[in-house]
Amino acid sequence: MRQVSQRDGDGRDRIIHLISTLDVGGAQAQLAKLLGYLDRGRFQHCVVSMTDIGPVGDHIQGLGIPVYGLGMKRTVPSLRAVWRLWRLLRRERPAILQTWLYHADLLGLVVGKAAGVPILLWNVRCSSLDMQHYPWLTGVVFRMLSRLSSFPTLVISNSYAGRSAHLEAGYRPRRFEVLPNGFELERFRPDPCARGKLDVELGLPTGAVVIGLVARYDPMKDHATFFAAARKVLARHPAARFVLCGEGVSTGNAELTAMVERHGLGQSVHLLGLRHDLPTMTAAFDLACSSSSFGEGFPNAVGEAMACGVPCVVTNVGDSAEIVGGTGRIVRPGDADAFAEALSELIACGGEARAQLGKEARARITQRYDIVTVARHYDELYASLRRDADPGLAGRPLAVEGNIDPAVVQGFGDEWTRFDQRPLAENDLRDMFNDFFSIFPWGVLPPDAEGYDVGCGSGRWARFVAPRVGRLHCIDPSAPALAVARRGLERHPNCLFHLASVDDMPLADGSMDFGYALGVLHHLPDPEAGLRSCVSKLKAGAPLLLYLYYAFDNRPRWFRFTWRVSNVFRQAISRLPYTLRYGLSQLIAGTVYYPWARLALLLERLGFTNVAVVPLAWYRRRNFYTMRTDALDRFGTRLEKRFSAQEIACMMERAGLDRISFSPSMPFWCAVGYKKGAADIGKRAALRESATS
Repeated sequence: MRQVSQRDGDGRDRIIHLISTLDVGGAQAQLAKLLGYLDRGRFQHCVVSMTDIGPVGDHIQGLGIPVYGLGMKRTVPSLRAVWRLWRLLRRERPAILQTWLYHADLLGLVVGKAAGVPILLWNVRCSSLDMQHYPWLTGVVFRMLSRLSSFPTLVISNSYAGRSAHLEAGYRPRRFEVLPNGFELERFRPDPCARGKLDVELGLPTGAVVIGLVARYDPMKDHATFFAAARKVLARHPAARFVLCGEGVSTGNAELTAMVERHGLGQSVHLLGLRHDLPTMTAAFDLACSSSSFGEGFPNAVGEAMACGVPCVVTNVGDSAEIVGGTGRIVRPGDADAFAEALSELIACGGEARAQLGKEARARITQRYDIVTVARHYDELYASLRRDADPGLAGRPLAVEGNIDPAVVQGFGDEWTRFDQRPLAENDLRDMFNDFFSIFPWGVLPPDAEGYDVGCGSGRWARFVAPRVGRLHCIDPSAPALAVARRGLERHPNCLFHLASVDDMPLADGSMDFGYALGVLHHLPDPEAGLRSCVSKLKAGAPLLLYLYYAFDNRPRWFRFTWRVSNVFRQAISRLPYTLRYGLSQLIAGTVYYPWARLALLLERLGFTNVAVVPLAWYRRRNFYTMRTDALDRFGTRLEKRFSAQEIACMMERAGLDRISFSPSMPFWCAVGYKKGAADIGKRAALRESATS
């Protein structure tokens, strides 16, 4: 029996996080960080550890968040702990139970279902696991979870590699989302004083090159390969020093010290154990490493080092290669020779070159993995799940603020939730895509181009853009619309999703290779301000594709008069309650859109060449589903602005675009322009385009 979720005195829904343990670890650290940045004005959080509160639990309590321990011993099931969790869930009546790590996933599913929690989320934190290195019970739990994976509402992975590995292992969830780890950029940042402190603490010689490895002692971290590589590096660079810290990484670990002695590393290795000054420690490194051979999902230590401006050498495990990109070196797992070669290369390139790589690394983390942005994604996901589970929340605000009309944003959320475009045939969608993108200069984009889709809606354009580019940021101010886009783009792991308005895009200025805003800016209170924001994110010479409603400036007077009549009806209908708005728009689709579109199609088949003069002729080859969608878009949206081609061109020039061109065919007006400021870049782009055409 499903329980009714309880809210606290100010109406916030409750979310309980169940985790296997709150001892020091990557998942625990990420949970603690996330809780510090989630919007507690929307949800009330509490944390439950299957064991005891632990050191991370103490930190979470310091944030003012309740923490409970079930008292379960590791690897020993306890009916008493199960009973305690059931009583807690029945008392607190959370709207969402989110579990972290495998044992918590299993316990949370069983007890959460029994307690009637309406929304259950699993959070998997690794990629593939080599079960021969772990207790037999972990393997049993993993196999059980793969068979039960269709029961939770949603499964979250912190890495694309993790999602792929779990799908290959038999996971078949109803929804599988990727939400990466986030990093506190104010805590982990370059620190000019950090190195001096470490030199004094460890007695490092002048000119030492410090290579750091922050990782607990665990088979997946593959310390053996790291030390084998360290021996080779030391032979070429005697000034190298290797600083390791993490749980179990101390001189008291006999296995670890034996590895050090076996490789003859002696005084060049420092085993520091568990440290509580990681921001300072990490900022003191010249290079940071991840030598994991399997299982790694999204390594926190790599992101933290990059945030500190430290270039990294990592094995190609989990999402490590995606995180590092071109700011470090990526090698095969288990290959000590390749690992040593990569380290030696970065040592030999000198401090100035490493510093430049470090700047690029921090910029990459800032742009992609800021904890503030990641927390906002979690908030948006929680809100959309609550709305899906409780239709009575439809009236609650699920959009961000900015250069937007809240009623318009809510209307588009309703539209894309109802018309998610899945019923449309692939060919129908592709035909529309080709109409809008007919003038887009694909040939000028660099390999693995990164760009944005502003007002992505259902993601119907992104599904065709994503396969052609390296990374696509899908941005929308409506949480329900973004949830539809996530579902529709699950097969495209290079899509990232941002709940943001056009003037609050979480992208660095001058960082994007391309962008497009189709049917978006004319619904803003200030379209030109929105356009300026879009242009600001582009690199010099990068193209921006726009679609703005036209002012019928290429149409005869009778056509413009017809539109003025229809606009009177639009203004009235768009202010009605949603049910009436929707019903009337569908009536218009059937009695206006469909007859005119089919008339244009008939005339075309009879040999008429200029069918574009027929109102709604663009729909002549479109599915009725598209007509229904666009009728709701047109007559259900109270804010729309129209522009002539000349007005659009002037607006684009003022925003910083040049070489502006318009599509000569419907829909009007589609225009493309290039960001000013790099004539030489534009010339090279034009040459590249002509060479590939």
